[in-house]
Amino acid sequence: MVAKIINRTEYLILELLKKDGFPVPNPILYLINNAEPRKIFLFEQYLCGNELRSDSFKEAWQETANQLAKLHLKYWGADRNIKFFNAITSNEQDFLNEAVEYLK
Repeated sequence: MVAKIINRTEYLILELLKKDGFPVPNPILYLINNAEPRKIFLFEQYLCGNELRSDSFKEAWQETANQLAKLHLKYWGADRNIKFFNAITSNEQDFLNEAVEYLK
């Protein structure tokens, strides 16, 4: 079981992803904390399918990273136009480029 604190926005995102056919986790129990505007979902599993572990194959980690990147571009791609996300230093860009090369 996985318990996750969640808010309404995250719940709606999960619903949207599910409608689009993405393998998002299904909550099996929904708890509300009346003292705070937080809700807790209990999931039977975090992601449908395989779980990633530190000893998982490199390809499994790469595939997961690719899937997350595709999700981000689809649902949050407009963020690229926000000045905050474009304010990256050359050192940070070099680090990101090295990380991408390592994963290839």
